[in-house]
Amino acid sequence: MKTTDIEDLLPELKKTQEYVEKLLEGIHPITGKQISTNEVIYDYKVAKQFEFLDGYLKSQIKKLEDTKSPKTKDFIEDNLEEFELTSKELKNATISDKPTSLADVCNMLNHLRPSSNMRKLKAISAIEVLTTHGMIERQRRKIIPTEDGQKLGIQFKEFLSNGATLTKVVYSSQAQQFIIDHLPEITEVNKTKRF
Repeated sequence: MKTTDIEDLLPELKKTQEYVEKLLEGIHPITGKQISTNEVIYDYKVAKQFEFLDGYLKSQIKKLEDTKSPKTKDFIEDNLEEFELTSKELKNATISDKPTSLADVCNMLNHLRPSSNMRKLKAISAIEVLTTHGMIERQRRKIIPTEDGQKLGIQFKEFLSNGATLTKVVYSSQAQQFIIDHLPEITEVNKTKRF
């Protein structure tokens, strides 16, 4: 690939990756407004593929940037702080009275980060901890609330998207509190997740 090709491709890849990242955060990439939780992006399978695409784009951008300045990007990546909130910062957490998606819970917690130099909390980290505690099961990449999870308020919710009926897993205020109470465990898992 010619240098001029890289110079043309890199800005497009960065723009695409920023759009995907915004969508994963529940933000419309053009308007900057929150996306309704009824949108298809909140379907677990769709979100999982967007996470894969986000990771792939980041890796391609890194490879291209490394050909131009090998040390700069690595230095930035290595200096990102791990996601962690203090008890004082967690006091600003807002639990929704309405059942909400795991993406929304993670977005709310990510907005509490004291610095943009901190990695984001990934929903997949919370999914692993909820699975460990027997609140959900994963069957072929699908999240299924267990009996204990249902008692906690983890449930399926149907919604319409482009004329199709889809289901997503939503979390009651009690389930959201469970996630916050187990945030130290989720944070530890999050350290191993690189997308």
